[in-house]
Amino acid sequence: MAEKPILFNTEMVRAILDGRKTMTRRICKLDTANFDYDLKDKDYGPFLQNEYGDSINVKKLSPYQPGDVLYVRETWRCVKYDSTDGDLSYGVEFKDGVRQYFEFDDNERFHQFGKFAFKDGWQSSMFMPKEAARIWLEVTDVRVERLQEITEKDAKAEGMKPVTNNSGTMHRYKFRKIWDSTVKKQDLHLYGWDASPWVWVIEFKRLEVRP
Repeated sequence: MAEKPILFNTEMVRAILDGRKTMTRRICKLDTANFDYDLKDKDYGPFLQNEYGDSINVKKLSPYQPGDVLYVRETWRCVKYDSTDGDLSYGVEFKDGVRQYFEFDDNERFHQFGKFAFKDGWQSSMFMPKEAARIWLEVTDVRVERLQEITEKDAKAEGMKPVTNNSGTMHRYKFRKIWDSTVKKQDLHLYGWDASPWVWVIEFKRLEVRP
């Protein structure tokens, strides 16, 4: 088991907190040209043919593995407050107004974080310290598949709220729109919905307490 960070935007954070989101998809950056389709398995996806001609279970190359614990990094801003002993301490506030107060593992990290006390506005989730995380997830399963292989059931598990159109009520349609909104315009031909790139499908459950 390993502890690793994972980034979610504000909308997906809310979906996790509401219990609607139990999986996520991330771009698979492996050399998919070497995927061995003859060994494709419904639970794992294709295997990877390496330079020696061996077939490797792609699932084992995922950046997240079953049993890993993930702490969610989200948009935040620094808040200052006086602790009970009178010393200046820091906390974070999230987009939904919730504040999280915490202690750093060591003084060096405390002082490094202090620079954010002088920055106004919302900060990138990339810089949110692990100690401030309020959402902890455990990976339960991983597989690889094409983006457009997502089912209606899985789109719902991605936390999508249904969209009603001429085809009926669809979570998958909403997922398509959300996905393309997160991809840079110049990268849509590589990673957009129409390109249907290979993606990691990461299933998880939320942990009630920090491990």
